[in-house]
Amino acid sequence: MKLRFAKNWKYLLVFFWCFSHPAGAISATLKTNEQIYQNPFDLSGGGASLTRATQEGVLFSNPSLSAFGAGFFRWIYMRTSFHAGADAADFILKTAKQTRSGGIKVDAALFDKALKTPIHAGNDIVAGFITANGGFSVIETARIDLEGRQFGSQGLPEFRLKTQVVTGGMASLAKSLTDFFSFGIAAKYLYVGEINEVIGLQEVAGGQGQSIDISSKLKIGQGIGIDAGSTFQVRARNFDLRLAGVVQDVLGTRFKGKIATWKQTINAGIGITTHTRSDAIHCAADLRDITAAYGEHWTRRSYAGCKILFTNWIGLGAGLYQGWPTYGIVLNLILMRLEAGSYTREFGSQVGTRGRRVYFVSMGFEI
Repeated sequence: MKLRFAKNWKYLLVFFWCFSHPAGAISATLKTNEQIYQNPFDLSGGGASLTRATQEGVLFSNPSLSAFGAGFFRWIYMRTSFHAGADAADFILKTAKQTRSGGIKVDAALFDKALKTPIHAGNDIVAGFITANGGFSVIETARIDLEGRQFGSQGLPEFRLKTQVVTGGMASLAKSLTDFFSFGIAAKYLYVGEINEVIGLQEVAGGQGQSIDISSKLKIGQGIGIDAGSTFQVRARNFDLRLAGVVQDVLGTRFKGKIATWKQTINAGIGITTHTRSDAIHCAADLRDITAAYGEHWTRRSYAGCKILFTNWIGLGAGLYQGWPTYGIVLNLILMRLEAGSYTREFGSQVGTRGRRVYFVSMGFEI
């Protein structure tokens, strides 16, 4: 083992190349350190997927991951996921319950509650295939977040609307250079739409009944970007150790249109796996955007957790996504795959400030 490791020292240099490029300044885009897409089961495990992503997640987490594993052909897949903020879901359920029990009273208290209840929702659709030498995926992912404030910049109620829609495709190439090291690169074409606006109540309830055309606030852009990743692993019969380095949006992804450049981010992860032929426990920790290109606090860039697989039919996940607890379950039913769980996205400056708890369900098939 020591001799083989010594002979492959040069591949470590390639591995640490992933940490050698400086990042740019803070961008005004809605893009953050988060990936544009993560497999739902990986969200259950705290979002730490740089060292071992689930199925199609390898394309978006670390393009070098598909090079490790048995066989050439891996999956043909299609999956759709739905995300709903817990605050809004609880408010709607309580309001519906009041309606069934004798009506609902629309008063200042109800308006105040609605103003303080953030609305968060999303949908992901992915389809494609994965092989040992890379893969291809088409993607559509959308997120909307609406947060009310009782006292805005002018002392009146206001709503802050953040919406991002990303569609496009990604293709990757991966190569295992030795049993210890793999490298991968992915090219992506993206069509992005964003709305990031503060809407004051006085703007929509003026003396002359003025209204706002939200569509006029939409910013659109299209661009081509590159991701590069490398993975170093040491394997034993029932134990694996992996280190991963990923550069996303190499040299920045620039868009034609009004979308600001997505800054280059440098990400690192460590993961350990204990396994038998049918069961596995994977625990990992990721730190994304190491150089803080987007100016986020380190707690918003941290992800950690564990995923447990039983006989490849059922899996459980739990972890910390940006410092907030996550959990979930996955069921493999021959061709169908079902996933459900919860995670929290942090919209504040650091963990514990403006967390948005989200429930998700996912349905799909794979061959």
